[in-house]
Amino acid sequence: MKVICIDDYDLSGNKYPLTPGKIYDTIETFTPDYSKNGVLSIIHDEGCKFWFPDYLFMTIAKWREIQLKELGI
Repeated sequence: MKVICIDDYDLSGNKYPLTPGKIYDTIETFTPDYSKNGVLSIIHDEGCKFWFPDYLFMTIAKWREIQLKELGI
């Protein structure tokens, strides 16, 4: 699944090696039973596979829908 980065900071203010607006390929996803939030495994900008919180990303379909709505289409 392709996702677009919408933020490159975690909740503590630490910066991840991600680029907002860049499209990434999801390698794996995981959502623990005890949480509604999940994590995505992607290859970040430094070329390494890493697990990131899913709130840093949005699906391409959702991104497109928001962009069209902003344009009034």
